[in-house]
Amino acid sequence: MSDPDDVQSDGDDHIQALIGMQLRTLYDTVLNEPIPDNIISLLSQLDGVPYGTDSFGSDGSGNEQE
Repeated sequence: MSDPDDVQSDGDDHIQALIGMQLRTLYDTVLNEPIPDNIISLLSQLDGVPYGTDSFGSDGSGNEQE
């Protein structure tokens, strides 16, 4: 006779495989979506800011620069 746990495990493996395939399809779809214009604009603005500084003149430490 077959063990009911083996049948359950086979079903769980099948369900996990299906979920994995669906997640991969979703991830691939998201990766192929265009980046929104407002995000591109924000990234280009950030490219002009030196590392460790922000637009308020702080050096990232919380202390104001003079």
